[in-house]
Amino acid sequence: MKYLFVTLFVLLISHCLPAQTFEKNKKESADDFVKRILPENAFIQFKVLENKFNTPGKKIVFFYRKPAMDSTINDSVKINCMFANVLVPENETSAKYSLQTFKLDCNRGYNVTVDDAIFEKDKDKKIYASILFAQLNRKSTALIIKTYKTFHLKQSSENNFTIEEVKE
Repeated sequence: MKYLFVTLFVLLISHCLPAQTFEKNKKESADDFVKRILPENAFIQFKVLENKFNTPGKKIVFFYRKPAMDSTINDSVKINCMFANVLVPENETSAKYSLQTFKLDCNRGYNVTVDDAIFEKDKDKKIYASILFAQLNRKSTALIIKTYKTFHLKQSSENNFTIEEVKE
Protein backbone atom coordinates (compact mmCIF):
# COMPACT_ATOMS: atom_id res chain seq x y z
CA MET A 1 0.00 0.00 0.00
CA LYS A 2 2.85 2.35 0.86
CA TYR A 3 4.50 1.60 -2.52
CA LEU A 4 1.25 2.42 -4.36
CA PHE A 5 0.90 5.74 -2.50
CA VAL A 6 4.51 6.74 -3.30
CA THR A 7 4.07 5.80 -6.97
CA LEU A 8 0.86 7.81 -7.30
CA PHE A 9 2.47 10.79 -5.54
CA VAL A 10 5.48 10.76 -7.89
CA LEU A 11 3.22 10.54 -10.96
CA LEU A 12 1.07 13.41 -9.70
CA ILE A 13 4.07 15.64 -8.94
CA SER A 14 5.71 14.91 -12.32
CA HIS A 15 2.59 16.12 -14.16
CA CYS A 16 2.40 19.29 -12.05
CA LEU A 17 6.00 20.35 -12.67
CA PRO A 18 6.45 22.91 -15.44
CA ALA A 19 8.35 21.93 -18.57
CA GLN A 20 11.86 23.24 -19.02
CA THR A 21 11.69 26.64 -20.74
CA PHE A 22 14.19 28.59 -22.83
CA GLU A 23 14.19 32.05 -24.36
CA LYS A 24 15.26 32.57 -27.95
CA ASN A 25 17.35 35.70 -28.52
CA LYS A 26 16.26 38.29 -31.07
CA LYS A 27 17.56 37.51 -34.56
CA GLU A 28 18.87 34.13 -33.34
CA SER A 29 18.41 31.38 -35.91
CA ALA A 30 16.77 28.09 -34.91
CA ASP A 31 20.15 26.34 -35.43
CA ASP A 32 21.99 28.75 -33.13
CA PHE A 33 19.20 28.56 -30.53
CA VAL A 34 19.38 24.75 -30.43
CA LYS A 35 23.20 24.77 -30.24
CA ARG A 36 23.02 27.18 -27.29
CA ILE A 37 20.58 25.04 -25.25
CA LEU A 38 21.96 21.62 -26.20
CA PRO A 39 22.77 19.44 -23.16
CA GLU A 40 26.38 18.80 -22.24
CA ASN A 41 27.99 15.92 -24.20
CA ALA A 42 25.14 15.96 -26.76
CA PHE A 43 25.68 15.98 -30.51
CA ILE A 44 23.14 17.26 -33.04
CA GLN A 45 21.87 14.58 -35.40
CA PHE A 46 20.24 15.64 -38.66
CA LYS A 47 19.17 19.21 -39.35
CA VAL A 48 17.05 21.48 -37.16
CA LEU A 49 13.46 21.60 -38.46
CA GLU A 50 10.82 24.33 -38.07
CA ASN A 51 7.09 23.95 -38.71
CA LYS A 52 3.85 25.37 -37.36
CA PHE A 53 2.41 21.84 -37.27
CA ASN A 54 -1.32 22.45 -36.78
CA THR A 55 -1.37 25.58 -34.59
CA PRO A 56 0.14 29.09 -34.73
CA GLY A 57 3.76 29.60 -33.76
CA LYS A 58 6.72 27.79 -35.29
CA LYS A 59 7.78 24.71 -33.37
CA ILE A 60 11.44 23.69 -33.55
CA VAL A 61 12.20 19.98 -33.91
CA PHE A 62 15.72 18.67 -33.40
CA PHE A 63 17.51 15.44 -32.59
CA TYR A 64 20.58 14.78 -30.52
CA ARG A 65 22.66 11.83 -29.43
CA LYS A 66 24.31 11.65 -26.04
CA PRO A 67 25.52 9.07 -23.54
CA ALA A 68 22.71 8.18 -21.14
CA MET A 69 21.48 5.42 -18.90
CA ASP A 70 19.00 2.98 -20.44
CA SER A 71 16.59 1.28 -18.06
CA THR A 72 16.22 -1.71 -20.40
CA ILE A 73 19.87 -2.60 -19.80
CA ASN A 74 20.65 -3.70 -16.27
CA ASP A 75 24.07 -2.15 -15.72
CA SER A 76 25.61 1.19 -14.83
CA VAL A 77 27.25 1.97 -18.16
CA LYS A 78 26.08 4.96 -20.17
CA ILE A 79 25.43 4.17 -23.83
CA ASN A 80 24.60 6.30 -26.88
CA CYS A 81 20.92 7.25 -26.92
CA MET A 82 18.97 9.22 -29.52
CA PHE A 83 16.50 11.89 -28.39
CA ALA A 84 13.80 13.73 -30.37
CA ASN A 85 12.96 17.21 -29.08
CA VAL A 86 10.24 19.77 -29.72
CA LEU A 87 10.52 23.40 -28.66
CA VAL A 88 6.99 24.86 -28.42
CA PRO A 89 6.51 28.65 -28.23
CA GLU A 90 4.16 30.07 -25.56
CA ASN A 91 2.24 31.81 -28.37
CA GLU A 92 2.69 32.83 -31.98
CA THR A 93 5.00 35.78 -31.26
CA SER A 94 6.69 34.59 -28.06
CA ALA A 95 10.44 34.15 -27.66
CA LYS A 96 9.85 31.72 -24.76
CA TYR A 97 9.77 28.04 -25.63
CA SER A 98 9.02 24.95 -23.57
CA LEU A 99 11.01 21.81 -24.34
CA GLN A 100 9.54 18.33 -24.77
CA THR A 101 12.07 15.49 -25.09
CA PHE A 102 11.47 11.89 -26.19
CA LYS A 103 14.02 9.06 -25.98
CA LEU A 104 13.91 7.18 -29.29
CA ASP A 105 16.39 4.39 -28.70
CA CYS A 106 19.75 3.43 -27.28
CA ASN A 107 22.48 1.33 -28.85
CA ARG A 108 25.54 -0.15 -27.20
CA GLY A 109 28.68 0.60 -29.19
CA TYR A 110 27.22 1.30 -32.63
CA ASN A 111 26.20 4.46 -34.41
CA VAL A 112 22.65 5.71 -33.99
CA THR A 113 21.49 8.30 -36.55
CA VAL A 114 18.44 10.03 -37.96
CA ASP A 115 18.52 9.27 -41.68
CA ASP A 116 15.51 11.42 -42.57
CA ALA A 117 12.75 13.49 -41.01
CA ILE A 118 9.95 14.98 -43.07
CA PHE A 119 6.60 16.63 -42.45
CA GLU A 120 3.56 14.77 -43.75
CA LYS A 121 -0.23 15.03 -43.42
CA ASP A 122 -2.46 12.26 -42.08
CA LYS A 123 -5.95 11.39 -43.29
CA ASP A 124 -7.39 14.26 -41.19
CA LYS A 125 -4.93 16.70 -42.82
CA LYS A 126 -3.00 17.05 -39.54
CA ILE A 127 0.74 17.62 -39.94
CA TYR A 128 3.17 15.23 -38.23
CA ALA A 129 6.89 14.53 -38.46
CA SER A 130 7.94 11.16 -39.82
CA ILE A 131 11.40 10.20 -38.55
CA LEU A 132 13.55 7.47 -40.14
CA PHE A 133 15.95 6.26 -37.49
CA ALA A 134 18.95 4.08 -38.42
CA GLN A 135 20.99 1.80 -36.22
CA LEU A 136 24.08 -0.22 -37.08
CA ASN A 137 23.94 -3.79 -35.80
CA ARG A 138 26.48 -6.59 -35.97
CA LYS A 139 25.02 -9.79 -37.41
CA SER A 140 28.31 -11.66 -37.29
CA THR A 141 31.94 -10.83 -36.64
CA ALA A 142 32.34 -9.48 -40.17
CA LEU A 143 28.90 -8.17 -41.15
CA ILE A 144 27.39 -4.94 -39.87
CA ILE A 145 23.94 -4.06 -41.20
CA LYS A 146 21.79 -0.97 -40.91
CA THR A 147 18.33 -1.46 -39.43
CA TYR A 148 15.59 1.15 -39.54
CA LYS A 149 12.74 2.25 -37.32
CA THR A 150 10.13 4.86 -38.15
CA PHE A 151 8.62 7.17 -35.56
CA HIS A 152 5.73 9.60 -35.90
CA LEU A 153 5.86 12.81 -33.88
CA LYS A 154 2.29 14.07 -33.56
CA GLN A 155 0.67 17.05 -31.93
CA SER A 156 -1.85 15.78 -29.34
CA SER A 157 -3.00 19.24 -28.23
CA GLU A 158 -1.93 22.81 -28.88
CA ASN A 159 1.22 22.56 -26.75
CA ASN A 160 1.76 18.81 -26.35
CA PHE A 161 3.29 16.21 -28.61
CA THR A 162 3.45 12.44 -28.59
CA ILE A 163 5.82 10.09 -30.35
CA GLU A 164 5.15 6.53 -31.40
CA GLU A 165 7.10 3.89 -33.24
CA VAL A 166 5.44 2.70 -36.45
CA LYS A 167 5.25 -1.09 -36.42
CA GLU A 168 5.28 -2.69 -39.83
